[in-house]
Amino acid sequence: MKFWDQAFRPDLNARSEEARVLKAKVEVAYTIANFVAAIFFLLGSIMAFWPSTGTLTTWMFILGSVVFAIKPTLNAWREVKLYQMGDAKRLAEDL
Repeated sequence: MKFWDQAFRPDLNARSEEARVLKAKVEVAYTIANFVAAIFFLLGSIMAFWPSTGTLTTWMFILGSVVFAIKPTLNAWREVKLYQMGDAKRLAEDL
């Protein structure tokens, strides 16, 4: 099977111990990214009430956006790693 036939399928990516550990690490990183992005956006929103913080407010929104962009990158990276492990191929053959 090709990579795209196996990518982003939870039923294929958590059966081996190595795959489960990778999935857990990515989930922790994903959760941290959510919190960090939320903090940047919350701070940016609060600072928007004062005109004197205009530049800093803009930077908070930019940083929050960058952190949000990291989230799908983490998922894509996990899928590539699982594919490289060969775990997805073996599991796909079992189906």
